[in-house]
Amino acid sequence: MNRDAERAPKELTELRKKLKGHKHGVELCCEEWAHDHSHLQDLCRKAGYSEQEVEGDSYGVPGITDLADMLFKRIEKYRKLNMERDR
Repeated sequence: MNRDAERAPKELTELRKKLKGHKHGVELCCEEWAHDHSHLQDLCRKAGYSEQEVEGDSYGVPGITDLADMLFKRIEKYRKLNMERDR
């Protein structure tokens, strides 16, 4: 039991070093996510979605996949309209 108590601070120090090393990678992932999310929000706005649809409300904000689905629906809508027009 005493050996475990002696090893614990050393293991804790090693884990802190590993965590510090991964922190930068996590920060980069968060920055990339934020950039991608903002870009999709901008595209949804340009596609005609309202600010509330793009930004969400107090219950939640549309995620990246939600925004991508919104764009797909809008693309499909215009694709069908163009196909009908070309008939």
